[in-house]
Amino acid sequence: MCILRMPNLCVKYLRWHSYATVILTTAYVLYLILNTIVAESLTLAVILFGSILIGGMIFYGFRQLVLISMKCIGVSTNKQAKVIVCIALINTVISGYAPRVIVCFVGWDFNKMLFTIFGSLYLSVFSKFQYFSSVDYKVKYLSRPRSVSILFGIHVVLLIASLKIGMLHRDIWDTVAICAVQIVFTPLCLLSTVDLMMVVLGAEEVRFLTNSVTPGESIQVVERSSLNCRICRLEFTSERFPRMFRECGHSVCNTCAIRFVAKHYGRYAECPFCHWITVVRGSIEKMPKNYMLMDLIDEVKKKI
Repeated sequence: MCILRMPNLCVKYLRWHSYATVILTTAYVLYLILNTIVAESLTLAVILFGSILIGGMIFYGFRQLVLISMKCIGVSTNKQAKVIVCIALINTVISGYAPRVIVCFVGWDFNKMLFTIFGSLYLSVFSKFQYFSSVDYKVKYLSRPRSVSILFGIHVVLLIASLKIGMLHRDIWDTVAICAVQIVFTPLCLLSTVDLMMVVLGAEEVRFLTNSVTPGESIQVVERSSLNCRICRLEFTSERFPRMFRECGHSVCNTCAIRFVAKHYGRYAECPFCHWITVVRGSIEKMPKNYMLMDLIDEVKKKI
């Protein structure tokens, strides 16, 4: 049941995208070092890496501006996180489609291809490290199987069509460049588009990465003593005893556990800390009492 909410595939894929960016950047720097450096190549490299640096600064500034603006107008933390995810996914979608479109017009033009591919790679990397790194969102892919299947089919058709366009070029190098870029960037286009659709449809759960949790739709973490429930912050007692999520071992008080079960109509309870699912099927007794924690609390109270 824990697959009801899955870590997003787009961010996982961007990890490998980041590795590819580092490898290609290193290869290009070595190319400049090992070959005779001419003024044109040096100027191109300065412009390229200067543009990347300025782009990163703009990305960071825009993110901070968006967050400050949302805080000023009183947007909830949960909605702030969702906006940040949407911006990151839109950037990622653009970084996937832009090189696929541009290469169809420029073909095998080294300088233009260099700027296009590096710009796209670093745009997606900025999205990962400046936007996705500050939020945690789980995507319910299985809740929209038809939509996911339709998007997958559309991207397969687009890939086949773009490969056909590449085959129409008389220059073999233009054909190679177009087909290679289409194949390499199609997974990024697919995964980012699917995740963006899921966020827009509300088939996800988004929160900022913090260290503790508060009740309500926007779950945040609050550092409290082990004597207190980490959700409602109230002290555990004989009436407000801790109940445990069987699948992960985290505990909340009985009152909060009842609320989490009721939120999903008595079918299951989702752990607010790690998002694993505990099936209860209408009975809160399916979440056992945490007797070890209760004994520990009793021992601490005796010493106090």
